Amino acid sequence: MIANNKNGLAAYKAKCFIDCTGDADLIKLVGASYQSGNHNRVNQPVSLRFDMAGIDFERFHAYMRSLGTTNINTLL
Repeated sequence: MIANNKNGLAAYKAKCFIDCTGDADLIKLVGASYQSGNHNRVNQPVSLRFDMAGIDFERFHAYMRSLGTTNINTLL
């Protein structure tokens, strides 16, 4: 497989590839069959979860209060 990534073009050789593109780009490009979703063809909903570290919550709360936000807990 030839891929274009941050380092430019790269060649990969393997017995098996796992398509993690989110849109089945790899499997579609090679023309192989695939199934989307579970046995009812229902896919997992979009996830917006992410992690953050190094947050100064006291400073963040003070900033939100300066904007007139009265209930900061609704934002967390």
